[in-house]
Amino acid sequence: MSQARTEILSRLRSNKPSITETEHPIKKERVEKSFSRQELTEKFIEKANAAEMSITLLSDIKNLPYAVESFLEKEKLPSRINISDQTLKQIEWHDRISPQFRVCRESDTISLVHAFAGIAETGTLVSLSSMTLSTASLFLPTTCLFLLDANTIKLNLETAITRIKEHDKILPRTINLITGPSRTGDIEQKIQTGMHGPSCVHIFLVSR
Repeated sequence: MSQARTEILSRLRSNKPSITETEHPIKKERVEKSFSRQELTEKFIEKANAAEMSITLLSDIKNLPYAVESFLEKEKLPSRINISDQTLKQIEWHDRISPQFRVCRESDTISLVHAFAGIAETGTLVSLSSMTLSTASLFLPTTCLFLLDANTIKLNLETAITRIKEHDKILPRTINLITGPSRTGDIEQKIQTGMHGPSCVHIFLVSR
């Protein structure tokens, strides 16, 4: 290594700030606490709608089967939905909905997933891979339905990641971030939806 290069690298190392010096003086958790639960929810709804996701507000998770039925009837969709998320088995589904509790298949056109969290800053849904959820449920169906608890809405990605770490010391194999339907501009420079995933994303938001 030449003397000139050694001197340059030495100067760069000496001027490199420490980690403590680069930390923002205001912790992101403190910033989030300055927002009320209602403000975070309203911000999430605003951004989610801007990302072309529709939302149904629920006062209780027990109303989910009826809300799903109403949405499917409105959109003229079949009543058969894939639910690979085993955490949703505990819900009492009535006869007018045909839940398929199994791994998602290519033939499934509708799926229902329990989102781990929401991000208010971008209207993003956070889904974690696990033994109880088939990640294929997020990509194979043309219509993807999400159940989201308003209490899990975080301000930004950083605080959402913090919640993931608090939930489990071992990070999941995959963290999926969903912000609206699948889009691409590769075809003739025109935006097309549903090319690499769902063309419709609907959220059932439980706000107690």
